Amino acid sequence: MKKRTLIWLMVLLAITLSLSACEQQPPEEIEVPEEVVTEDYNPEDSLPLRLAIIRPTQLNPLFNANDTLYQLYHLVYESLVAFDENMDLVPQLAESWELDDSGSRVTFNLRQDVTWHDGELFKPEDVVFSFQVLRNHINAIEYPNLYTTNLQQVSDVRKTGDSSVTFTFTRPYSNALETLVFPILPQHLFESTDDVLLTSNDFPIIGTGRYQLEDYDASREMTLRYYASYWGRKPYIDEINISLVPDREAQISMFENGEIDLVEPMAVDWLKYTDNEQVKGISFSSSHYEFIGLNFRDELWQQKEVRQAIDRAIAKEDIIDTIYFGHGTATNVPVHPISWLYRQPEATEEEIEADETVETIEGIQLPEEREFVLLTNSENPLRVKTAETIVPMLEEVGLKVRIEAIEWDEMQDRLMTGDFDMVLTGWHFSLIPDLSFAFHSTQEEMGNFIGYSSEELDILLETAFFAPNREEKEMAWHGIQNYLEEELPYISLFYKEKAVLYRTTLRGELSPTQYNIFNGIETAYLIKPQESVSEKAEEE
Repeated sequence: MKKRTLIWLMVLLAITLSLSACEQQPPEEIEVPEEVVTEDYNPEDSLPLRLAIIRPTQLNPLFNANDTLYQLYHLVYESLVAFDENMDLVPQLAESWELDDSGSRVTFNLRQDVTWHDGELFKPEDVVFSFQVLRNHINAIEYPNLYTTNLQQVSDVRKTGDSSVTFTFTRPYSNALETLVFPILPQHLFESTDDVLLTSNDFPIIGTGRYQLEDYDASREMTLRYYASYWGRKPYIDEINISLVPDREAQISMFENGEIDLVEPMAVDWLKYTDNEQVKGISFSSSHYEFIGLNFRDELWQQKEVRQAIDRAIAKEDIIDTIYFGHGTATNVPVHPISWLYRQPEATEEEIEADETVETIEGIQLPEEREFVLLTNSENPLRVKTAETIVPMLEEVGLKVRIEAIEWDEMQDRLMTGDFDMVLTGWHFSLIPDLSFAFHSTQEEMGNFIGYSSEELDILLETAFFAPNREEKEMAWHGIQNYLEEELPYISLFYKEKAVLYRTTLRGELSPTQYNIFNGIETAYLIKPQESVSEKAEEE
C-alpha cells in the first residue's frame, strides 16, 4: 500500500476520536422527594413517561450534535443496523446483509413491513437519499460525529432490488457496517423542497421508530406517542412527555424535584442519588478510556521493562474504587472488555505472581536526580486526584515524578509539540473501532502524540483496517491486543462507567448502553405513586 494513501485513510479515521477533557465537578448533596408506591399495577395501564432534553438547535438527526436529542431520537428514527451491548451490530431496518468476498461491497435486505409515521412505505430510495444528504452536507453538521466517519470510503450506493440496497467501498474496509449506522430519513418529504428544509426549524420529525411526534413547542416541550403501525414489539408506554431545558443542570434539577422519571447523571458519584429508596440506577460501560502516555522520544520509555514496571506499580482497581466510586473497568489495553473484538487473556501462574508484587527498575540507568513531569488537565478534578494517587506508586519503582496540572488548551499544545515526559489523559473512543490514529507511525502529527513507531504494529493495524470479513477482523484485533498487552505503548488504566437514574415508579427491564440509553424501552411501564401515609392521615 502506498504511504500517501494510508496517510489519507488515517486522517479520515482521526476525526472519529477525540482526546477527552471530561471535566467533572464534585456533585452537590441533593434531596429526592420520597414517594410510597403501590404494588397493585397492570403494565397495560402505564402512565406517560416524563423526560427532559437540552433544547435543540438542530432537529435533523443526521446533523444533530445534542447528545440528549441524539438519545431521544432512538425512539423516533432507526438505522439499517444498530449497536448492541457488545458494540457488535444487530439488524434494525435491514433484516440481513451480505458482505462480498472482497470485503468492499455490502448489500442490505430491507424489512418490507415498515412504514413512516405518515403512513408511507419505507423504501430503498430512503436509504440512498439519507446517505447522499450526509455526504453532500458535511458542512451543516454541528460536529463530525459517528454518522460522518469515513463517508469518503463509500464509492457508490444504489437500490439493487425492490427491498435491497448496496454500498460499494473504495477498497476492502473492515468497518463498513459500523460506518453505515445512521438514521434514515423519508425521501418523499424532501423531494419537492430545496435543501433549506434539511436545516430548518420546520424540519419534519418523521421516522420509522416506535414513537412518533405528536406535538412540538420549540421553546417548551415535545410529546411522543406510540406509532400503532410500528413493525416491532408494542410498548406498554403509550405517551412520552419531554420538557425542553437549557442545560444538564436544569435536567438534573427536574429529576431531583420529581418532575421527570429518568435522567443520565453528570456526576461520577451517582450512587448518592439513590440514597432515597425511591430512586434506582443502572450503570453501563462507556468508551471513555483513561491512560498514561509516555513520550517515546525519550530513550528511557523505549525500554519495555520500564513500561512494564510502571504498569504493575499502578493499583488500577484502587483508583477506580476510591476516586471513581467503583464506576469503572480496569484494563491493560485500549480495547474495551465488553467489545466483541476483545480477547480475554489467559492468566498464567507467572502473570498472577506479577500482579501480587511490584517490580522495581533496578539495573536501569536512570539519569541522576531526574524528576519526571506528569501532565494532566487542571479542569478535571478527578483526573488530578488520579495523578496524585499514581505519583507515590511510581516512586515505589524508582521514578521521581512531579504533577503539573495545566489548562486543557495548553496541555494540547505541549503534547503536539512533544514538550512532555508523561501525561495522564483520556480518549473518548468512537463506536467505530480503530487505533491507527493513536499508534500508527504515520500519525505523529495527529493522534500519535507519544511518537510511537513500530513496523509490526503498523502491519497489525492495517490488517485490521482492511480485513474483508468479520471473522478476519476479529482475528486481526486479537493480534493487536496481544501486541499492546506485551509492548504497552500506553499505560492503560480503566474505562469509565456511566449510568441512568430512574424513579421506582418506572418498572421493566431497561438495559441502557452508551449507544442507546433507552434500550429495552418496550418492556418499561410506569405505575402511580401511592399517597403517603401522612397525607392519608390528614385526610382522615
